[in-house]
Amino acid sequence: MFVNTIDPVLFTLGPLEIRWYGLVYVLGFLAAYYVLQKTVLSAKEADSAILWMLLGMFLGSRTFHFLFYHQGSWNLLDFFAVWQGGMSFHGGFTGIVLALWLWSRKNKKNFYELADITVIVAAFFLALGRLANFSNSEIVGHTTNVAWCVEFPNAYAPYNEGCRHPTQLYAFVKNIFIGTVTLLLWRTKKFSHGFIFWTFALLYGILRFTVNSLRADPVVLGAWIKTGHILSLVLILVAGYFLITNHKDDLAKLFKKSKGKKKR
Repeated sequence: MFVNTIDPVLFTLGPLEIRWYGLVYVLGFLAAYYVLQKTVLSAKEADSAILWMLLGMFLGSRTFHFLFYHQGSWNLLDFFAVWQGGMSFHGGFTGIVLALWLWSRKNKKNFYELADITVIVAAFFLALGRLANFSNSEIVGHTTNVAWCVEFPNAYAPYNEGCRHPTQLYAFVKNIFIGTVTLLLWRTKKFSHGFIFWTFALLYGILRFTVNSLRADPVVLGAWIKTGHILSLVLILVAGYFLITNHKDDLAKLFKKSKGKKKR
């Protein structure tokens, strides 16, 4: 058992608090900017694309939070109060994808070529983001008696009671796995644009659906279905559709390669 008393604040500058969570977002977008301008975009184009994605992420994540997760009343000012928490992955993902698609059309770029690279960077920084969630004592798991359970005394009630699944750490491993798989696929240079993007979406949907079963989120349907389950299922279905309809050749290459390794 571990008692999580980690301070979520990295350091303070007068009244300003610099938190681990915010630092991960900044580093993630800086990394995406660096990789994009080193691979497929000029520095000026990367500047513009990142700004669009940053805006899309903010609007999407906050919109989904208030539509699907927020409980109780709220006003317009609450929408911008990110320091109070509430950044939905599914909303942020939707917002970034839409923003990048619009930017690509405006600037006559291949959306999927950019998206393939972006999701690889995103996977690794989503992993770091889950470590920041752990430091914040948020998105905790159900109570359990497993040897590695964690107490979160700094969490909001009632999640500050009992020893719980460290679902943030499970999600960290999940995202590292997704990032590794997509990076390896990208390095082969054998797959058409969009295959890595939709593979990321499919893997994320499946693994998030699994991890979400251990999260102490409110149930919205039946005995155990939560909002994260429903949104992840939508992601799985959409990703599966595009992989099957647009990437049959890529799937054939992937499975042929896997069979070849087994024969050896």
